[in-house]
Amino acid sequence: MNNPIPRRQVLAAIGALLLVSTSISVPTKASENSPLYAAFTGAWQVSRDHRPPGGRRGPRSGAARGDRDFGPGGPGRRGDPTAAGDTSNDKIPGLDRGDRHVRMLMTAAGRKAFDSMNPLDLPANNCKSPGLPSIVMTPNLQVWSLSGDTLTIHHEYYDTVRTIHLDRRTHPADAKHTAAGDAVSWMDGDTLVIETADLAPTLGGLSRNAPSSDARTVTERYRLSPDHNTLYGEMTLRDPKYLTRPLVVHVTMTRQPRGTKIETFPCSIDHARDYLKQK
Repeated sequence: MNNPIPRRQVLAAIGALLLVSTSISVPTKASENSPLYAAFTGAWQVSRDHRPPGGRRGPRSGAARGDRDFGPGGPGRRGDPTAAGDTSNDKIPGLDRGDRHVRMLMTAAGRKAFDSMNPLDLPANNCKSPGLPSIVMTPNLQVWSLSGDTLTIHHEYYDTVRTIHLDRRTHPADAKHTAAGDAVSWMDGDTLVIETADLAPTLGGLSRNAPSSDARTVTERYRLSPDHNTLYGEMTLRDPKYLTRPLVVHVTMTRQPRGTKIETFPCSIDHARDYLKQK
């Protein structure tokens, strides 16, 4: 006959198991790290020069090596393969070197979607928010505010408001794909990480004009300068359906005076489409 295990040992084992399980599965909430998150709040002006002093381009992500010579909505950088003379989508008006650079990194499915795109259908050309990555990169104001376990980022660009959940690190299994997607966040040491998934396919989802699929995810990493007056960001875009490898872009923001607010202005579709007329 087997000897029964003492009740005290059983309870101790259960308690230890619960303790380990809790420490693994429950992410750190904003309320438990409020001083760290609060340091990122305030009004920020996106700089046109995304290179921080000393040449270091924002936080080190440790992610798989992506293409770091790409700037959505702006000219291509060093190593731009468009210098090889790819003219296959010259028929699309309004493309910049950044768009052409992205196309060189796209899968066959991505290029097909790109080449069949009608620029008039782009969200920004219809006075609608283009979403990520353009709203982060465009040189406009951003206001970051913290409320409980929610971080809200109000972008001046097309009056876009993003809601980031700080009390979880995973995305709902049954979430619908939307223009804003589902965003979660956590602190990695002194770096604030934002991960956005469940994004709907959109024109301009990979650069100013390059389309994205429903497989796109965006990971942002933000680090403050020692005086907390400059914010360095690194954004990694992944889209296994449309991209052959991740794209990594950078942004630099400067803190604005306390009380700075975003002013909204009416959008004119005619003005939004002006760049399509440029040669």
